[in-house]
Amino acid sequence: EARPTGRSAIGLRINNNRLTQEVISMQRGVIVSDVATDTRLGNTQAELLERGVQSMMVVPVIARGEVIGTLGLDALESHRFTQSDMDLASSVVRSAVPVLEQTRIFEQLKDSLERFERLVYGIDGVVWESTWMHEEQDFFCDYTSPQASKMLGYPHSAFIGLDRDTIWHAIPHPDDLEYTNAAMLEVCQSLQSFDMEYRAFTATGQQIWISDQISAWRHGDRVRVRGLMQDITKRKQAERLEGERNAVLELIARGAALGTVMGRLQQMAEQLAQGTTNALIVFDEARFAFANAVGLPGQLVETLLGEVGQQFLTQFATEKKLLRDGLIPQVLMSDPRITSSIRAAFALDIDRITALPVRSSGGELLATMLVFHNTPEVQVTQALLAVMDLLAIAIERSKLLSTLEFQATHDQLTHLPNRSLYEQRLSAALEQGEMFGLLSVDLNGFKQINDRFGHSVGDDLLVGIAACMKPHLRLGNTLARLGGDEFVMIVHGITERGECLSLAQSLRTAIQDFRLSDGAGVSASIGVALYPSDASNADDLYRVADAAMYQDKRGSERRKKGSRP
Repeated sequence: EARPTGRSAIGLRINNNRLTQEVISMQRGVIVSDVATDTRLGNTQAELLERGVQSMMVVPVIARGEVIGTLGLDALESHRFTQSDMDLASSVVRSAVPVLEQTRIFEQLKDSLERFERLVYGIDGVVWESTWMHEEQDFFCDYTSPQASKMLGYPHSAFIGLDRDTIWHAIPHPDDLEYTNAAMLEVCQSLQSFDMEYRAFTATGQQIWISDQISAWRHGDRVRVRGLMQDITKRKQAERLEGERNAVLELIARGAALGTVMGRLQQMAEQLAQGTTNALIVFDEARFAFANAVGLPGQLVETLLGEVGQQFLTQFATEKKLLRDGLIPQVLMSDPRITSSIRAAFALDIDRITALPVRSSGGELLATMLVFHNTPEVQVTQALLAVMDLLAIAIERSKLLSTLEFQATHDQLTHLPNRSLYEQRLSAALEQGEMFGLLSVDLNGFKQINDRFGHSVGDDLLVGIAACMKPHLRLGNTLARLGGDEFVMIVHGITERGECLSLAQSLRTAIQDFRLSDGAGVSASIGVALYPSDASNADDLYRVADAAMYQDKRGSERRKKGSRP
C-alpha cells in the first residue's frame, strides 16, 4: 500500500526505501536481480535477506493516474525477472484495480461514517432527517440519532416512518401543534433555516421545552429536512423564573403592601413549584400566622385558617429556636405534639413536615415555609428558593417602610404619635362629625426637673408619664406628644363633657403619683374642649382646650399657694 503507514503483505515497511519510492514516483516497475547488492532497499534489505529473498520485482498499482499500492514478487532463489514477467504482473494488477478501489472507497466511507457517528453522538441534542412526501402531504423520517430515546423516552423505531404513523405527531403540545406544522411546511417551501421552540410531552407524560433548528435542501425532486432538537426546559424555567422574579421585585419597588406581594408570590409558587405542597407561615416573636399556601387542597386551607389550624401552627413555635440556630427541623405527623384532631383535619397523603427558614440579608429569621411531604427529604428547587428570597426582601422592605412611617409619625422619645399624626387624626375626627373631646395636657414644674437633675432625667420622666397615661386610653383614642412637656388626647365615644372631665382628673392623679426612682416627679394641668359645642374646626378646638389648660394651671398655682403655711 502506498500510504505513509503502509506495510507489505508479509509485514515489511515499504516507505523507508528508495526502491519503493522510485516505483511510486516514476509509476513503473523495478527489477532487483540481487537483493544483497541493491542499495536502494535501505533498511528493508536486511529484513528481505533474513527471509531468504534473493531476487524481486515490484510493479505499481495505478488507479486514476495515482499509485495506490505496489505488487511485489519475491524469489527465494536467484531468479532473473524479464520484461514479460513485468508485463504479466502489470496486467494482473490492472485487473485487480477495481476491486482495490472499491475496498479503498468502502474503507473511506466506513471511516467517514464512524466520524459522523462520533460527531452526532457527541452533540447535545437529537439529530433527525426527513423527506417531504408531497403526494402524501406528510414527512417521512428515516434517521434520528440515539439521543431521541433518551430525551423523549420512546424506542428508536417509534421515530422512523411517516409522521402520521410514528410518534412525531403526538410529541408537540396540542396548543403548539399548528405552529410546528406550519414552520415545517414554511422551511420546505422557502428552503430557509428556521429555529422554533415548542412544548412537548415525553413518553411518561412529562412536559418539556424543545428547541429545533431546522434546515431544508433539494435532493433531486424531493425536499430533505434536517433538524437539531435540544431540551431547553431548564433554560425556559430559568427565563420564566427570572420574569416572575422581576415582576415581584417591581411590586416591592413600587411599595405594594406585603399582602399584595405575598399574593403574587403565591401565584409564582403555584406556577413554578412543580408539585411541591407547602404553606408559608409568617410569624413575629409572639405568634404564628398562616399567610400563604401552594398546592394545598381548599379544605386544608380553610382548616389552617380556623382554630384547629392555629393550634397546629402553634406546634411549630418551639421550633423557632432551631431555625434561628441554623437547623432545619422536620416533624413527623406521628409526633405526639400533633393531636389526633389536627391529624384528622390534615387528611393528606403526607407523613412529615419540614420547616424551611426565610431569613433577612442580615440572617434574621423572618418567616418559615412549611413543606408537607411523604419523602425523606424535601426537594428545594430553584423556584422555591426564589420565592423564599423574594419573601425575605418583601418582609424586610415592609418592616423598613413601617419603621420609616413610624419614625415620621411618632415621637422618637415617647413613641407616642407626633404633631403630624395628631393633626391627621384630628382632621379625620372632624370629618366624621360625631362628638369627641380634646384634652390639652401640660406638665407643671418640668423645667425645674431639667434644671435640677439634667435633661436625661427629664427624658426618663417624659417616657414614664407617657406610659402611665396610656392605660387610660380607650380603643380608637389618640394620645400624642406635641413637643416639650405638652401632650394632647383625642377622646371618642363620649356623650357629655363630664366624661372628659373625669378622664382629665384620672390623668392628673396618675401623673401626680408617678415618680422616678430618685423621686423626681411633676403634676399636670389639663384643659378640655368638646366638638362641636366648643368649636367647629381644629384650630379653634385646640385654642379652647389650651385656654382651659392654662386656667387649670392658674387654679393649681392658687391652690398650691393657698396650701402654704
